[in-house]
Formats: sequence, structure tokens, C-alpha cells
Amino acid sequence: SDVQGIIGRGGTILGSSRTHPFQRPEDAEKVLATWTKHRLDGLVAIGGDDTLSAARELARRGRPVVGVPKTMDNDVDGTDWTFGFFSASAVSLDALERLRDTGASHHRAMVLEVMGRHAGWVALATGLGGAADYTLLPEEPYDEPRLLDHVRRAVRDRGFALVVASEGIDLGARADGPAGPTSSATSC
Repeated sequence: SDVQGIIGRGGTILGSSRTHPFQRPEDAEKVLATWTKHRLDGLVAIGGDDTLSAARELARRGRPVVGVPKTMDNDVDGTDWTFGFFSASAVSLDALERLRDTGASHHRAMVLEVMGRHAGWVALATGLGGAADYTLLPEEPYDEPRLLDHVRRAVRDRGFALVVASEGIDLGARADGPAGPTSSATSC
């Protein structure tokens, strides 16, 4: 009964922590003491980089742990797709479809920023699935002239444009400018 009714819900329904308990020695000791206090037999750790690296530390300290990759960023090594990626992509695609209607009726260029940290998987899936005119990814250098060319062409040809931008893009790292953190602009 504790999990009844959550099958169709996305997100962190089971709760979430944005802390890494092995960053500070005193926090690691608290985790191990809590493990002992509650006499845990094992742990199933469901999450992304921080969660899985904390699970690895517990395993290194002799605790039985199973790690399950779950992050909408889809950036866990050794996986094709992670739990959360498809639902994040579906929600983003739905938002892009709504922006398409608004852009078409108001004759505007519309930009949808999507989550994903330093991985452009959600932006790429959204841009491809929604036929965006341009998709900005953190893995590619930002190319403003190319972006503007695609937007102008779309506005000229059909009266509106759709751009998908990953939250991790760095507009300061340009394809034709000084080196900086990479960012991306890839045409769909």
C-alpha cells in the first residue's frame, strides 16, 4: 500500500537528496551509523552520478548495494537510456508542440529551454522529435550566425521558428571565438 498509485507519476515520488554523504568524513560516518542502527540488510540506490557514486562508496566499505541508474539527463556511463529520460523527453516534446501552435499563430521565433545539465540528450530528443529548426546542445560550440540563419529561414518560409536549447549550453563559447567550456548548436 505504500507505493499504491505511483506507477503513473514521474519525478522523485520516493523522495530525493541533493547531497553526497561521502564528500565530508563526518557525513560518511553518519550514514554508516544509520545503516547499523537500522540493521539494514542492503540498499537499492536509484539515481544519477551522485547517488551511484555514494552507492559505490558504501559497497567499498563492505555494504551490500545495488545501483539503478535513474536520471533524466541520460548521462550515466554504461547505459543506453536511464529511467527519467523518456518521461523528461515526452514532457519537453509536449511543450515544444504547444510552442509550435503559439509561434505559428503569433508569427514568432520560439525558444524552449530543457533540462539536462551538461548532456544534451533531452534537447536532442526533443529537437528531433518535434522537428525544431535548431537545437543547441552543450556538447557543441555555440554558432550564432548558423542559429540566426536557420531561424530567419524558418520565419521566412513558414512564418515562425522553433529552437530547443539545453540548459547546459554556454553562449560564451563560440564556434568562431576563444576557447571556453564547450557548448553546442546542432541543426535538426
